[in-house]
Parts: sequence; structure tokens; C-alpha cells
Amino acid sequence: MYDSIHLWKEGAGLELAPLLSRVAEHQRGESYYITGDLKNLNLILSDRGVSIKGSLAKWYLDDNLQTITRGDTERAIEALSDTLKIKVAEAVVKRADMANNFLVKHPPSIYYPYLGDCQHFSRTQQQTSLYYNGANRTKLFYDKIAECRAKGVGIHAIFKEQNVLRFELRYLHRLSKLFNITELTARQLYDEGFYMGFCDRWVHEYHSINKLKKMAFKDNAQLKPKDFLDQLLLQAVMTMGQGAVFEMVEEARKRGQFERPEYASRTKAMIKEICTMPQLTEPSELMAELDQKVKSVQRYYR
Repeated sequence: MYDSIHLWKEGAGLELAPLLSRVAEHQRGESYYITGDLKNLNLILSDRGVSIKGSLAKWYLDDNLQTITRGDTERAIEALSDTLKIKVAEAVVKRADMANNFLVKHPPSIYYPYLGDCQHFSRTQQQTSLYYNGANRTKLFYDKIAECRAKGVGIHAIFKEQNVLRFELRYLHRLSKLFNITELTARQLYDEGFYMGFCDRWVHEYHSINKLKKMAFKDNAQLKPKDFLDQLLLQAVMTMGQGAVFEMVEEARKRGQFERPEYASRTKAMIKEICTMPQLTEPSELMAELDQKVKSVQRYYR
């Protein structure tokens, strides 16, 4: 399930240049370094060591539509060590992404409006992707087939005419603090305990996202005036998207339009309450589908 990784290995550097393609030399002040590619991996070589960046899955499997397992991760790092003639397993991990592709019933963008806010993350929805940006990590959903087509990447026959939704968790920096260890090395990526723990984090990050319910007008219900107005408000929220409505609330807060600062949080809480009222909503089959997909991954990732 690993995808992009950033590694730093001290003690090996400039001598690796003959192994790379698209080699370029650089001088910045007194620092001299070389950049180049090893298939899809980008390497930066200096007299201090080597930086390795790119998708481990794509380097080892030639694409990242396939899932790289714990065993694949070990074999990929061993193969990279053999290619570079250095001990990549000892390299320090500066970034690690974990992801999985889901074959879903509908185009990925259909699912985004039901993926709501997430505490400590800012939500940004785009045409083919949905980002949750935090201080040290990012999680995102995106249309994997659309990305492949945009980049001119070939698509396996098994994935053609399929809807492929990717959920990705990116740990961007300060990994040792996030995992509460002294230092994270490439060898630990395929350690069973660490790998399972990382997978569990991936699952937890998915579940920490607020899942919205589907609007369900009760045609035969006896409505009070407030119930009818709540239905209208819910329809507006579902049409605009909860994230967009919360952004409006935040903008109003920043402009000082709320009489008291706490009214912004109270307004968001009221909107959330309306979006979950049993008389106005019902569970979304789209979210039930995704929940089941994530549960299956957790069941079989060992």
C-alpha cells in the first residue's frame, strides 16, 4: 500500500551519477550536487549522500494502479539496493504515503459531497479530487483513471471502463515524532508491526472524516414550520456542499460579522446537527460502499 517515499542515505552520492538518466549538474553557492532519474525515481546526489524521491510502487511494479504489499515493499527496497549498490534499507524516511485504489460503482466525484469536514484539516474539493490538508499530513481522494489519462499513463485492461477511486494518506515530514520513534528507516517500512500500524492509521484517518447522510424528505410527515425550514436549509447545504458552507462561515468569522466569536462554531454545530437529523436524512449508500471497501482492505492487508 505504500506509494511515494522520500529517503535520505548518508555516505553515498556523486559516484551514483552513471546509473542515472537525464543527469544535470548544479551549483548553489559552495554546494555542488547532481540530479537525475532512475526510472520514475528522482535522485539528488551530493558529497554528503543521496536523496531518493518517487513512487516505490511505480518503480517496482511499473505502475501504481496495483497495490504494493509489505512483501513487495521489502523486495522493492532490496532491488533498489542492488541497483544502486548501497544499503537503501538503512536510509532515513523523510516522507511516506500509503494508498489504495477502490473499484467503485460510480464516478469518484459523485462521492465527494458526502465526505464532509475533518477536525484539524482544511477541506478543498476540486473537479477530480478532494484534499484534506493538515499540519504534518495530507489525505486525499481522487479519480485515479482521470489522473492516468492526464499524465498519459497507460491503463491496464482490467481497469479500463472502471471507476477507480484512490484514498491516499501522506505523511509529509516529522515522521519520527508522528510515529513516536527515534528515527524511521526504510527497513522499518516492511517490518510487520510497523506496517500493520501504518495501515491502521490509514483506516483511522478515513474514519475520522465526517460522512454526510443523504437528504430524505418525508412526504407524509406532519411538519411544523421549523421542520420545513430545516428541510430547505438542508437542501441548500447538500447543493452547495458542507465544506463550501463552512468556508462561508469562516469568512464571516474572519470579517468579524458574528456578534460573538463563538457564534461561528455554534453555527457550524447547528449545520452539522441538521445534516444528521433522522427525520430529514438517511444513510448514504455511497458511504456504506466506501466503508465496506476500507473494511475489506483492513481485513486482508496482512
